[in-house]
Amino acid sequence: MSNPVELTTDAGRKDKDCFLQSEEVKEKLTDRRANCTINGFQFQTVAAISLLIDHLYDFQSIKNEGEDDIVVRLSNEKVICAQAKSSSDENSKNALDYLKKSFESLSDDMIKFKTNCSQLVYITNINSMFGNTTIVDDFPSGITVSYNEFSQKNKELVKKYAPTSFGIDIYGVQFLKYIGDDEKKETWIRSKLERKLSDRKTLKLLNPDCVFDTWKKYLDYNAGNKSSAVCNKKRIVWGMILHKIDRIEQSISAEDSEDYSDVSIQYSKFITRCSERFELISRISGNYEICRSETLFKSHTSDISDKLNYSPTQFTKDHWKDYKDLVSEMDLEPIIEEKLLKVIIQTILQKFRLIEGVKAEMGI
Repeated sequence: MSNPVELTTDAGRKDKDCFLQSEEVKEKLTDRRANCTINGFQFQTVAAISLLIDHLYDFQSIKNEGEDDIVVRLSNEKVICAQAKSSSDENSKNALDYLKKSFESLSDDMIKFKTNCSQLVYITNINSMFGNTTIVDDFPSGITVSYNEFSQKNKELVKKYAPTSFGIDIYGVQFLKYIGDDEKKETWIRSKLERKLSDRKTLKLLNPDCVFDTWKKYLDYNAGNKSSAVCNKKRIVWGMILHKIDRIEQSISAEDSEDYSDVSIQYSKFITRCSERFELISRISGNYEICRSETLFKSHTSDISDKLNYSPTQFTKDHWKDYKDLVSEMDLEPIIEEKLLKVIIQTILQKFRLIEGVKAEMGI
C-alpha cells in the first residue's frame, strides 16, 4: 500500500492556509467572546456599586445581578431595579438589542415587585444606548437621569422600543464610563465613591480604594452565589471600615519607636489572651464615654464639641493606670507596662470611635 502523497499544489497550499486562518479566527472570536463575558460580569458589579453609592444613606440591602437584576431595597421598603449592559465599544452596534433585552427584564421586575418598585434603571457604558440618533448630552456619566428629564427625541426613542405596559414614569438611564485598559476602567467610578465619602466627617477618613475593592469582592460573590440572597447594610458598612480597623493597631503601636519591639511582642501576647473579650472592650469604651460626658457637664455649656474634643489620647494619658490589673500577670518592666497599656487603650478606643462614627453617619 503506497504512502499518502502530501499536497504540494497551489490549491493545496491555499486550502491549508485557509484552514489555519479559519482556526485563528475561531480562536480570536472565542477569546473576544470570553473577554466580553468577563467584561460583562465586571461591569455588573461596577454598576451595582454605582447604584449603591447613589443610595448610600438610604439603602437597606443590595443584590447584585445574577439570576435576577440588581435590586436595591431602600429604608422605606421601596426597591430600585437595574439592568446592566456593557460593550467594549461606546457606540456598539448591539445597542438596540441590549436596550430591548433590558426593557424585557425590567418589565419582569415591575411585575414582580408591583407597587414597591420605585425606579427601573438601565445602566450601560454605551452612550448611544437608544441607537445612532441618541442625544448623548442627556446622560452625564454616573448620574441616573429619569425619563421626565430626557430630551423629546430620547423620549420618542424610549416609547418606540419599550413594551406597551412598561413603566415609563419610573424609568431612568445611567450612563457609566467603563472603557479602556483594565487598570483604567474603574477610574471614574472610584472617583465617584471618593466624592461621596468626602461629604461626611468620619467617612472621609476611609480609603476609597480599599472600600471599593472590598465591596467588589462582596458583590462579585453575591452575584455568583445563588443561595446568597442579599448584601445587607451591616455587611456593606463592615466592608467600609475593615481596612481602617486593621491599620489602627499598626499606626498606634508604631507611634513610639523606642521600645517598639518589646511592646509589640507583649501586645501580641495580650491580644491572643484576652483583648477581644467583650467585657474588656465595654469596660474601656464605657469609661471613656462617661469621661466625655463629665467633660461636657463640667464645662457648663451646651457646646457638644467639648465632649467630642476629649480624645482617646487624652483619656489614655489620664487613666492608663486604672487598667494595670489587665497586665498584672505578665510581669513587665514599668516602662513596657505603661506603653503596652496605652497601646491597648488607644487601639480599642480608636476602633470604637471609628465604628460608632461610621454607624451614625450611615444610619445604623
